[in-house]
Amino acid sequence: MTLQKFIPILKQQQSSDLNQKDFCQKNGITISIFNYWKKKILDGESSTNPFIELKNSAITPKPESFEIKTPRGYSVIVPVHFNSSELSVILETIG
Repeated sequence: MTLQKFIPILKQQQSSDLNQKDFCQKNGITISIFNYWKKKILDGESSTNPFIELKNSAITPKPESFEIKTPRGYSVIVPVHFNSSELSVILETIG
């Protein structure tokens, strides 16, 4: 069942003289399914958009580079996609 299919069923039950249990029994719907969809509507979870909006502040951009400080006091700023074997040679050289 979908929300779009359930809304008319809920309206039908509300406009009938039957309580939920009798309505469900008469229409071949389990009371648990009926209450599940009714709760979805009442809780406001009936949005047809399954996505939530993320604020820009919640997204942390990936760094474009990182810094390595050597014991001798040198500082090397390395781009993220830098070749690791070349970086190893540089670090060995400056120690």
